[in-house]
Amino acid sequence: MAIHKFTVYKIMKEAGAKKVSDDAAALLAKYLEKVAREITQHAIKIAEQNRRVTVKERDIRLVLEIRGEWVE
Repeated sequence: MAIHKFTVYKIMKEAGAKKVSDDAAALLAKYLEKVAREITQHAIKIAEQNRRVTVKERDIRLVLEIRGEWVE
């Protein structure tokens, strides 16, 4: 697991969860990894279309915009 469940546990606690089970943190970590891979794969295609090998912030922002998502 690339995203450690303790990191997800902390995020969930900061979001207001009073208690978080190990299984819940592990499952959310697994889902977040899946989403991160999908976004990265799309961003790689954008970088390649622009003849770059480096994925830049603007590539990620474009993917998020296309997905209708936003990060502040």
